[in-house]
Amino acid sequence: MEKESTIIICPECGTEINVNEALYHQLEDQIKKDYDKKAVKKEKELQLKLQEIEAEKKLIEGEKEKISELVDKQVQAKVRAEKTKLEKSLREKIDEEKSEQLGALEKELQEKSEQVKELYKTKADLTRLKREKEELRDTISAEEEKKFNALLSQELIIIFAQNSLNIYES
Repeated sequence: MEKESTIIICPECGTEINVNEALYHQLEDQIKKDYDKKAVKKEKELQLKLQEIEAEKKLIEGEKEKISELVDKQVQAKVRAEKTKLEKSLREKIDEEKSEQLGALEKELQEKSEQVKELYKTKADLTRLKREKEELRDTISAEEEKKFNALLSQELIIIFAQNSLNIYES
């Protein structure tokens, strides 16, 4: 009965038409159109979302790049600061070592200067002693010569006197 009530006959051609099937196809077509519209709408929304995500991705990548550059700059600044600090520390250490070495060299130079002064003093004393020795030798030699001359004079006088006596006696 139910089947019969859903079938109608076309008044023009006399074809039997199943109303349920016609309604089913109409509903199916309508639902399919609605679904297709919704799918197209969803596809557009999805594309918009994808574009928004891509834009956000590019924005995030740009931000990431900026942050990376900022971090690089900060790291480089930190490295430069540390390098400067290290260089300053090394310079101070080197200067300190140079100062210590210079002090040691100055002390050694002072000691050498004292030794040189001592050497010059010793040379001067030696020269003075040589000169005094020469003067003493000359003085002794002169005195010896005076004594010799005096003795010679006395002997000559004695010889002269003896010769004079001999001449006078003869």
